Amino acid sequence: MALDFLGGCLGGFAGILIGHPFDTVKVRLQSQDAANSRYKGTIDCFIKIVKQESVRGMYKGMASPMIGQVVINAIVFGVHGNTLRRLNDKRAVGNFIAGGLAGGVQTFVCSPIELIKTRMQLQGQGESRKFKFVKKNDLFRYSDPVDCMTKILKYEGMRGFFRGFYCTLLREVPSFAVYFSSYYALCEKLGANKGTLSIPKLFLSGGISGILAWIVSYPFDVIKTRLQADGMGKMIYTGILDCSLKSYEREGLKVFFKGLNATLLRAFPTNAATLATVTVFLEIVEPEHFEEFFRPSDHYNYEHVHSGWSI
Repeated sequence: MALDFLGGCLGGFAGILIGHPFDTVKVRLQSQDAANSRYKGTIDCFIKIVKQESVRGMYKGMASPMIGQVVINAIVFGVHGNTLRRLNDKRAVGNFIAGGLAGGVQTFVCSPIELIKTRMQLQGQGESRKFKFVKKNDLFRYSDPVDCMTKILKYEGMRGFFRGFYCTLLREVPSFAVYFSSYYALCEKLGANKGTLSIPKLFLSGGISGILAWIVSYPFDVIKTRLQADGMGKMIYTGILDCSLKSYEREGLKVFFKGLNATLLRAFPTNAATLATVTVFLEIVEPEHFEEFFRPSDHYNYEHVHSGWSI
């Protein structure tokens, strides 16, 4: 489990560094009101954030997921790996079950971390750079993640700290189930896990898996973002159903796919880097476990070199 944890941490760090700017754009697009839209689309959002808040604006709230990634990946890859061992089923079905369970368990950590990240990403929209130093006594302005967490707990209580928890759970379970199962299935289909590991095939498998995972869970992510942003001002929604109905009434079905372009642009490189990093790491440091749960059942029919990869 320790090596699953370490590999997950390395993969998570690589994914965050590549994908966080796209995540900031996604959150901005998801949370804006159609009646008072600030951004016309993905590219427009990118341009306005950089113009009004500098490149640093693209990385707002990154400290929270970067720090939390250690705990999150310890849970995700630890639960996933240990579940596979207990199921003794490395196939797509086993990965589907293990992935869904891992996603559900890590929600307890992921939800409050994403709440802080979302609040940090949403503040300062449209403000001039000269106002970037905000007053700490301003209820909805945060100087850093710790200040954000402190104000949430102070003004909204522990319940506010877990705002959007159930929606996050509804997103994470199917998302991780599809994520891990599709990755194994694609690696096997492309032959990425037969013989010498193929880095390009691992990247392709990881990128596609990330896209599929987001497609099946994206509407829940939109509602989750709106519920988490709700505490920054006048309370609009009473829960998941109320938020879904009100959002649909105001903006139609397309509201559940706001920011999807930015998310899919982010999903491919982020998850390609994450899963490829974890896979290569585990093959190097834990070859026996890697062989048992990643290679196809007939892998011994292929010539295998532990220490090599193909480009």
